[in-house]
Amino acid sequence: MFCIKCGASLKEGAKFCNKCGAKQTANVVVDPAPASAPAPVDAPLSTPVSDSKPVEMPKPIAPAPSPDPAPVFNVPPKAPEIDFSEPSSKKSKGLFVGVGLGIAAVAATVVVLTSGPAIDAYFNPGVTYGKIVDTRDNQEYRTIKIGNQEWIAQNMNYSINNSVCDTCEIYGRLYTYDDAQKACPTGYTVPTKDDVDALLTTASASRLVSQKLNGSDDFGFSGITSGFYSVQDHVVKRKGEVLGFWVVESNEQLALRVKIDASKGSIDVDALKKDYGFSVRCINKNNSVNNTQYFIDSRDARIYKTVTLGEQTWLAENLRRRAAKSFCYNDEDPNCDVYGRLYDYETAKTVCPEGWRLPNLADVKQIVSNGYASTFPMTYAGFRNKNGEYDLLDVRADFWTVADKGKAAIYWYASSSEIGVIKDDKYDKQGAMAVRCIQGSLGGEIEYSQIVDDRDGHTYRTVKVGNQEWLAENVNFDQEETYCYNNDEDNCSTYGRLYSWEGAKTACPTGSHLPSDKELQTLKDYVNEHGDGNIASNLKATEIWKNVGNDMFGLRVLPAGSRDWYKDQFENQGVKASFWSANSRNDDDGSLWVVNNRGENFIRSPHEKMNAHTVRCILD
Repeated sequence: MFCIKCGASLKEGAKFCNKCGAKQTANVVVDPAPASAPAPVDAPLSTPVSDSKPVEMPKPIAPAPSPDPAPVFNVPPKAPEIDFSEPSSKKSKGLFVGVGLGIAAVAATVVVLTSGPAIDAYFNPGVTYGKIVDTRDNQEYRTIKIGNQEWIAQNMNYSINNSVCDTCEIYGRLYTYDDAQKACPTGYTVPTKDDVDALLTTASASRLVSQKLNGSDDFGFSGITSGFYSVQDHVVKRKGEVLGFWVVESNEQLALRVKIDASKGSIDVDALKKDYGFSVRCINKNNSVNNTQYFIDSRDARIYKTVTLGEQTWLAENLRRRAAKSFCYNDEDPNCDVYGRLYDYETAKTVCPEGWRLPNLADVKQIVSNGYASTFPMTYAGFRNKNGEYDLLDVRADFWTVADKGKAAIYWYASSSEIGVIKDDKYDKQGAMAVRCIQGSLGGEIEYSQIVDDRDGHTYRTVKVGNQEWLAENVNFDQEETYCYNNDEDNCSTYGRLYSWEGAKTACPTGSHLPSDKELQTLKDYVNEHGDGNIASNLKATEIWKNVGNDMFGLRVLPAGSRDWYKDQFENQGVKASFWSANSRNDDDGSLWVVNNRGENFIRSPHEKMNAHTVRCILD
């Protein structure tokens, strides 16, 4: 028998080492814990998610080499029953540091088969267990069948560098999310949320907690309340009160975990930072089927089911994100939990998580055209009118789109009495409706072609917008009664030329023509359905304008200005784009389509034919 601190030989039954004074525990001698060692601090397991950068756990740091390094432990060469945990560093903030009186920063732990006498008391004697052996370290675990699932009925105790060990043979280890993915033995896996949901339809908290810890443990799940490791305080908290174990679903910052609170008798599934330490409960992967997809909103750690319909992925639940101008039905908070929140239009446009957006009309129409209207997961949350009155709860599902109609906006809706029917209408923007976000960004990849004007050899870019193909720049063909803004040729190079209505009719290159009102309306309708609700911004270029656009469809509309023939002066460059239509309103006026600097629309209005404006051609 040897002293673990100094390696001196000990007499059989010795309580202290005569050489260094270290106290003996079982067959292992360790230093007594310092009198000032902090006790674990009780704290809620649902630690609020911070926007700050998650604390990264350091990798274990090996002791610096020296000619005659002093070992951390003087271990007798033949002591295979002893598992020595390497220290990271006395100043490290990894999982091995500062975990209170229950865990020493540098500790030796006695490894036993986890089905040995120490843990036997935590199993339900009235339940028949199976067993498996983890071939990686020969530890034995009991298994239990609950319904159609087979679970390992213990917390995992497979040693991974950053795992915390506190009475491992009973409580198992606490792992970061990333390490948890490596903790299960062959044939088993960390459960999905579907797996957990299936378990929780059968069992309440008390029915999953070990009888030794005052649960009923009706199914033999043998929940052992191992607590959790806090990355803020570097201690294990709530040991003996809660069992938290990781779930597969995650995003870059957060991951799901199950929290069984024995003291409250509650079970929750929520999201926390991945560098917390929780237990791992493994499930037989042959019995684990993940048919449901989930999304974790990093802003508030809320969890949403998602549904993929053809090429679209939607939130399968109404958004619950708190925001200004958002409401719970009848101003009652529990309704937000069940039905989601109701948002006014302007808020709805900005409230979707990163990587998601408010749908446009084309997105909604695709649900219908692809036959998914009857399978789309509706929540009939009703709405709130602009006077603050609520109506149609459990009767109608009303959702905003981005499509803007001035004081009103387009929404889509379905009725609980007419399953499979989706319609759209417009409503006052000050009203409040539910939000369903769709994944991905607006606007696809823009592909340009070109056309050559055989009159002067000028090459123009063209772009497809829906079923139409347009010149992606204004015409710059020099003919009689055309103008460069301020009579400056550089303006013609940048903006194209300005034409009277009669001149515009002959300005387009061969293979293209001056568009009609109907063709321009088709363009406007397409941009309205497929854009982000601001038609003008979707058309405007990303430069030159004071209020630049996003040029979503590649048309690169520029504020070329115009010429007033009566005043004989140029005006509105930098603030207005105006295009002639082929339609005549009367003898004096032609039809003009205008995009303004501050406006959100593409407006048609009559204008004197003698005035000069730009020309944008459409291919034949």
